[in-house]
Amino acid sequence: MKLCQRVRSAWVCSIFAFFLLHVQLSQAQDPLTGALVIGETQNLIGSLQTLGASLGGNVSIVAGGVSGQLSGLLQQFQAALGTNVNVPLNSLGLDVNNLGRQLHSTVGQINQLVTLQRNCGVANVNTLIAGLKNAAQGTLANIPLIKAGEPHVDYFQFAGHNPDIVPASGGRVTISGYQLYVTSTPTVKLWDDSGHLISALNADRATSDDTFAVSIGGDVISKYAGRTLLLDTTVHRPAHNVLGIHFGDDPVELKLSLVIPSAFQTKYKVVARATYFCTQSQNVELSAVGFAFSNRACESGTNVTDTKTPQMPSGPTLHNIAIVGTRFGSGPDIDNVTHIGVSFTATQVTAAGFLDSASCINTPFSHSFLHDTHWNATVIPQVRYDQAVEHDEEPAAVFVDAKLPTTNVNIPVPSQCFEPGTKTFSYQIIPVINGVDQKPLYVSPQQSGSEHGVVDQAPLGGITINGQWNPNPVAGLSQVAVSIAAPSCGQ
Repeated sequence: MKLCQRVRSAWVCSIFAFFLLHVQLSQAQDPLTGALVIGETQNLIGSLQTLGASLGGNVSIVAGGVSGQLSGLLQQFQAALGTNVNVPLNSLGLDVNNLGRQLHSTVGQINQLVTLQRNCGVANVNTLIAGLKNAAQGTLANIPLIKAGEPHVDYFQFAGHNPDIVPASGGRVTISGYQLYVTSTPTVKLWDDSGHLISALNADRATSDDTFAVSIGGDVISKYAGRTLLLDTTVHRPAHNVLGIHFGDDPVELKLSLVIPSAFQTKYKVVARATYFCTQSQNVELSAVGFAFSNRACESGTNVTDTKTPQMPSGPTLHNIAIVGTRFGSGPDIDNVTHIGVSFTATQVTAAGFLDSASCINTPFSHSFLHDTHWNATVIPQVRYDQAVEHDEEPAAVFVDAKLPTTNVNIPVPSQCFEPGTKTFSYQIIPVINGVDQKPLYVSPQQSGSEHGVVDQAPLGGITINGQWNPNPVAGLSQVAVSIAAPSCGQ
């Protein structure tokens, strides 16, 4: 306000006050602070480390490299930031403001790659690897403090896809950076990784001075799958500006790598296990039971009976247990006249009948005993029962190409019967890349159901997995059906 006092002009004071208020409001309202950039960068580093540990292989190598680059840039940013952690970036110096905003933008781009991969399992792991390499060689490599006003390239984005993703179909690709198409069309050439020129590309102005677009065909993407191409851009700036007239050429050469995903195709190996029960009738013989009847009376015969309860088979899988017959194990040993019969119920065996009087010498005055009348035998019970016999079926693994958005797998399961009762099944989905089994994408719990079917459903990030077993066989085979539904993951 001292300026107002020196100028002593109300309208100058008003304009100056309005300008100060506008600057203060814009600074106060800017939500981006050093603390926010630090926090989101640290979270992304943790996500990359987790992703590398879970998928292993080349993903671990590339994710580790990107997280290392981010750690280095974060240290650089924190050193430049100093104690101004909670101060809006737009109120700080140009260099630290530029670095913070570029770091924030790059974290957002890489987070999209990580989120897509988390949602899509490993159906497009080659796309993830290529995308992370592009971020590492392009956006991250260009972040370190760039002088204000100098043209630079940041990243590329194919139409309909996420930044740093090269789709198999190719298409129109927008190059984003700073001051790339101001007064003259940039010269763009595409080189292979052996230093050979593939083609000169026609550049079109995109949405602003900071972007231009070129087209790269799917035939180029297919031919150079698994390789790294170089997008060589020459930005033409006017060398002179006289009275608003630009002339001369002050070229700036900029380079941006395009890592093309490998051409391999992911397969899914699905293994399943199904358990069911079939009723089988069993006939067994039990241990023998003994019967012994004797009559020592000389005067008269006698009725006899004896019932035995043998030890019957038992268990949770046995049903309809019953004695259905008998046979003699030994005997019968008989002396004198006997009339003994053997009968049975479902659980007992009975011998009963009549024994005549003993053998004696009878006189009018006495009886002299010679020997008894007897019937002795062992009887073997014959038992029949129904047994629920467990069948554990583990059919051969089925391999299918991973397809987006939905992969369907049908596994034939041998089935020897179809009866009411408990049915259980489980399954695993294992990605196979270049013929090598990866860590299982999904291992189902053991699910239980009935003769009407067994179902398993699981959300896995953005993936939806559905498994079901129809135990009703056709021509001796039932079927486990598994579907893996996922978004397109940048393809």
